Amino acid sequence: MPPFAKSEMKNILQGVNYASGASGILDETGSLMGARVPMSIQIRNHKTIITRTRKILRNDSSTEKLLRQCIYSIQIGSNDFVNNYFKPNFYNSSHGYSVSEFATMLVRQFAHQIKDLYKTGGSLPCSGLGNLVVHLMQLQRTEPMALFV
Repeated sequence: MPPFAKSEMKNILQGVNYASGASGILDETGSLMGARVPMSIQIRNHKTIITRTRKILRNDSSTEKLLRQCIYSIQIGSNDFVNNYFKPNFYNSSHGYSVSEFATMLVRQFAHQIKDLYKTGGSLPCSGLGNLVVHLMQLQRTEPMALFV
């Protein structure tokens, strides 16, 4: 499956990879790591692929049928903690939010992004939030009762 940056008209019908290391739910996540494509831009790239697919198939109903057959696998969220919240010298997120408030904000933002992706005509995506065990351990250490609320 080609990455979005190298996708061509002829190969997009088999799928496209939008993944980007160090990216996150939040646009600023991982910016210290260099170039990356946050979730909001990945969704925009997906919309670009849909436009290209419509041009190839020359039929909206065929495009919609193809999109309903797609499988979306999203692994995101860990970097928002590892490369954002837990780097207080570089990001302000830990200064403005408790761990549980930050997690709640991420879930709300991710829900908005998933709804935006769903509106493109695809099936509901299969999603995962990386290795949250580490984050839950941090939450328990800093806010012991937060896991039980």
